[in-house]
Amino acid sequence: MSDLWKTLFLASLILSALLLFQLKRSEKEHYRLTEGQRALEDQLETIGSMSVKTESSEAKAGDKQKTESDAARKAEYDVLMSAWQKKFAQFSHRQNLRNVWTWYHEAIAKLNLPHDKQMRLLNLLRAREEAGYDASEAANSIGITDSHEINQAIISAKNTATEEMTALVGSAAIESIDNSPDLKGQEQRIDRSVGADLAIDGIPLTQEQETGLAQIYETVSKQYPINSDDGSNNPQQRANSGAAVLEKAAAILTPEQMTDLKNYIDWSNQQASFYEEPHK
Repeated sequence: MSDLWKTLFLASLILSALLLFQLKRSEKEHYRLTEGQRALEDQLETIGSMSVKTESSEAKAGDKQKTESDAARKAEYDVLMSAWQKKFAQFSHRQNLRNVWTWYHEAIAKLNLPHDKQMRLLNLLRAREEAGYDASEAANSIGITDSHEINQAIISAKNTATEEMTALVGSAAIESIDNSPDLKGQEQRIDRSVGADLAIDGIPLTQEQETGLAQIYETVSKQYPINSDDGSNNPQQRANSGAAVLEKAAAILTPEQMTDLKNYIDWSNQQASFYEEPHK
């Protein structure tokens, strides 16, 4: 029995040694596996990081390229816009010069100026017409947004042009020129109203009479404005205006023409009152 127990004891020792050896081997293999996994994970992480960096670099390069492309397009647009604005300004100046000539050429012709002075005067009149827009643009370009300051800039610009015109032809000529569009409008109204009555009755106005009557109407309209602030007609103002026109017109019209003018003024006042009746 002792030999048997010795044999069993030796067998258990050998088995324990084998188990211990297998356990240590398993631990070593696990350690190597863990280390290999860690190395693989590190490699994957490195590769991933490199990929991210590559993508980031590519994105940055793309952003830079896009920015440069946008900048190039904007520069091209600015060049085209600048050229367009210059051409538009040329067209605008020319059209404004045509408008000024249409409004004022008759009054300017009466001044008998040489052609170079006529052109200088026309361009100053054009500059005065454009002064409002130019002053507003200049104010906006330097950040002025206050309406009072902008209005002051406009007034200053127009006054500068008027001063240059006055130095060129005198204040009386400028006053005559400034009144000429209003006089033309008055002449057209006379042609369609009392002038037509006079022509129908065989006593038409001469050109001098028509111009003189237009000046009278223009002067009286400023002394006795017919429309009140609320837009309604003022009968007393109409009466005063008519009386003033008749008083001044007596110096340039014949008695027969004065009769037609008085009848026209009376008829106009009656017509105005007639249209006002339903609104009272």
